[in-house]
Amino acid sequence: MTQTLVIEVDENATSVVHAALVDDVGLSSVPVNNLPALEHGGRVIVVLDGRAVAAHAIDLPAVDDAKARKILPAILDDKIASLDVPVHMALIGDRNPETGKRIVAVVGQHVMTNMMTLMATLGINPDVVVPDFMLLTPMEDATVTLSHRDVRLVRLPDGDGYCLDQSCSDTVFGDQPAHPLPADAWDTCLQGITATDINLLQGSFAPRNSLGQQLIWWRRSAMLAVLIVAIVSITTWYDAQENFRKADAFYQGAERVFRQALPEETRIINMEVQLRRALASRRQQGGSEFFVLSGHVFNAIQAGEQALLETLRYNKESGELILDVSFATFAESAEFKQELEQSGMQVTEGSSRQEAGRVYSEIRLRRP
Repeated sequence: MTQTLVIEVDENATSVVHAALVDDVGLSSVPVNNLPALEHGGRVIVVLDGRAVAAHAIDLPAVDDAKARKILPAILDDKIASLDVPVHMALIGDRNPETGKRIVAVVGQHVMTNMMTLMATLGINPDVVVPDFMLLTPMEDATVTLSHRDVRLVRLPDGDGYCLDQSCSDTVFGDQPAHPLPADAWDTCLQGITATDINLLQGSFAPRNSLGQQLIWWRRSAMLAVLIVAIVSITTWYDAQENFRKADAFYQGAERVFRQALPEETRIINMEVQLRRALASRRQQGGSEFFVLSGHVFNAIQAGEQALLETLRYNKESGELILDVSFATFAESAEFKQELEQSGMQVTEGSSRQEAGRVYSEIRLRRP
């Protein structure tokens, strides 16, 4: 029987509030401390605290989702102008052909990043992220409300909704006609979560298609091989003098890669000779330290499905191999570091950032 893992996170998406497994039989709670070791093969749905999400029913032209996302900032400019942080926008449901309106969810970019980081620390890759108030089923003639923990969830007839603290909900809600749900209705909402078509994982947070990831992997995975080919190509073109302009372009590219790999070489006179001399020096003085460390790196790269080696350089003084690697998810980054540590290496992680749907990490590697 397929089970869906449902994880509720707090307003800032920095901690897990509740977790449960949902199937056709019902719902069973999972201790939060057991999540990292949980063996689960089904989908993962993250329920985000609605206080971090603003939903708006806006007039939207009949265009596809890709074009709609491009014009959203201009349409919502007056609604989000007061925010001083970058925001993430997601389209909710389909456009109403009669009214021309569609629901758009707005959440802080940092909240989504916090959520992805939190899931990565748990070794979990979420499939769906949905605001809690969107789990309430809207009614045509009344506003649906639910008191849940210390908040009040509200779903309006047009599909819009919001979430606010219990302490101020009565003042905001006023005397509007309402259909309050019983307190235990939240479990019913979670049991029906597998049927939701709402997902905040769009745009830069949407999973990239596998074909694009494979093309990137094949283009960049052989960085050291490109260095050697570039040097040989430069020598051939330069000696023959058949196409000096193209040779010069190749040389400049190889020089940049050469400086990244061997930053201690301050002057470049003959790259091929200097490269051979540097390799021989490392064999004699460092006991082939560079090759030992790089061998572990390439083994770990091959073990990962979507890890890409961006840059590689060796610090002779400290005996460290410094590499920049990009991953599809934070979880893959953690697996890569674990693979190096299991091979007996001392691993230190530097800065990490997320860009264009990938996670970029600086990793320093040395023998203990």
